Amino acid sequence: QYLEQEQQQGYVDQAAHTVFFKQPVSAMVAQQIESKVEKFLVASLARTLQRSCSIEVRYDASGPCLEMRFPTPINSKKWMDEFYAIQIEIDAQLCQIDTFNGLHWRPPNGR
Repeated sequence: QYLEQEQQQGYVDQAAHTVFFKQPVSAMVAQQIESKVEKFLVASLARTLQRSCSIEVRYDASGPCLEMRFPTPINSKKWMDEFYAIQIEIDAQLCQIDTFNGLHWRPPNGR
């Protein structure tokens, strides 16, 4: 019943997502990653879900990983493509991604 409700509303409320990186990053790069993701989520989720959202984004150096909680628009391929594009940017410009939500992450160039 809960899954049915989520499919009807078009998002999973406060889904958790974790990105593990291949190596630790400096505090400055961690802040850049957090900021880039948070800015994207605030703008894109407000536009896609047409409401303000509770968003948590935190870099954990012990992972090293980025932990996120936010409503995930499961019915929006456009949003998913935009979220993937942010991951590609982070991987190419800030720090290589190892896994996303437990799955091996591969950028478009197949590195």
